[in-house]
Amino acid sequence: SSLTWGLSDMTIYVTSYYKNIIVDGPSHMTNGFTMKRVRIRANAFFASCGPYCTSERPRANINFNFTQLQVQDVVVMTGINWEVSDCDLFGSGGVVSSGGSNNGKGGNMYGLVSNNLLQHGGGALEMDQWKQSIVENNNIQGASLIAFGNHISTYNGGYAQNNYVHNNLFQNVWGEDREVMTYDNAGGAYFGAVSSINGTTLVTTHDRIPVNRSAGKNSANGGGWIVIGGSILVLNGTGAGQMRRIVNNTGPRTWILDKPLDSIDLEGKDSPSFVQILPFRGRNIFSQNSFEDVGALQFYGIGLENIVYNNTGNRMAGMVSWGQWRLYNPPSTIQKTIDSPPLKGEMGCGANPNWRNEFISNSFMEGNTVVDYNTLEGSNYNWGKGYLLTSGAGGVDWSQQPMSMNVWTIFRNNYIASNGGVWINGDSVNVVVEGTIIRNSNLGICIDNTTNAVVLVNNDVPLVGQC
Repeated sequence: SSLTWGLSDMTIYVTSYYKNIIVDGPSHMTNGFTMKRVRIRANAFFASCGPYCTSERPRANINFNFTQLQVQDVVVMTGINWEVSDCDLFGSGGVVSSGGSNNGKGGNMYGLVSNNLLQHGGGALEMDQWKQSIVENNNIQGASLIAFGNHISTYNGGYAQNNYVHNNLFQNVWGEDREVMTYDNAGGAYFGAVSSINGTTLVTTHDRIPVNRSAGKNSANGGGWIVIGGSILVLNGTGAGQMRRIVNNTGPRTWILDKPLDSIDLEGKDSPSFVQILPFRGRNIFSQNSFEDVGALQFYGIGLENIVYNNTGNRMAGMVSWGQWRLYNPPSTIQKTIDSPPLKGEMGCGANPNWRNEFISNSFMEGNTVVDYNTLEGSNYNWGKGYLLTSGAGGVDWSQQPMSMNVWTIFRNNYIASNGGVWINGDSVNVVVEGTIIRNSNLGICIDNTTNAVVLVNNDVPLVGQC
């Protein structure tokens, strides 16, 4: 059964701790929820003076014994054919989310977030497994000194795809990793060779990582991801570059694909093709957005066939293709020379590459170097040189990874008006940098000698060279 309902033309104040304010209904049971012209002021810290309170001025009968991260989202959408439009929403935590991963089967689809003012103390758009949705014409503002950004994610598996993020204004992201838009997090079910293919049935050489993860993101037990709707990528050898979707997983080694793979080198060959089975994040479009005083828009691994087009940045950390090598455990045949880490966090799940991403006609009107704000374990740490368009590697000791995690990337017709450059580094392979214009900067196009097959065409920049 399905539930259809909506609300409009009202104001809601929440002045103490809350988990969520509006939830569309029981998970995945709503069809056609609408929320229009609603104003919400959800301030879990209302009238708190934080650590500066004295015994003379506590707020009566209120105990602020919780953190900002324990305050969740104003609006949670889990159904289909939903709309949040012309609203004015303020939240101490997140603003619009899909309410968690539900063991890789969560998210929502066919949604519209349009013409809203979204003010967030935590994150604004928490797009865990969103599908076929539009986010357009919104003003999205950080409303605290530690406001963090937005994500399209596949926590615990599943897939996020075909989202259109268009003509939004993103401002004031100063907290945590400052990611104004990131793909999150690492994940995978299998890395290794294939023993047989029969039509759409594929059998891997070794068992997948068992599915034993908890429902929450970043679970520390290190179990495998549910990847129904996810993808299989052929990483090297014969047939490299193929991508198919996972329809079913009928056993620890048996996978049903949406269509057969072309020829690949099976286990037993001198150099078999290796595949990665993982969640799917991709085929999203980011166009004509404005970013001001924020961190990076980045593909933090598993960024597949995305377009970033005609956006404008002012005092942002730039746009980054940041594929991830997370090592692999249990060991596979390629693991002979690579120490396998203990399964913990998001490590040990294999390859999380970025494939076929395009950054086209973006403009950076005011660059800066206020981006070296994180540790070696955090995002953006190595974008601190002021480069605004970057392709690089991340994860665990990427220099030992067996193949590139950033392949077939295009940077075309981008304009940097001041204090920025283009940096192609790490393991990047098959990269085109074309038609770039850089002005008022001591940076140009910097290419590390760890890269391969980088093509430069018709760029107008102060300098080009190795870093």
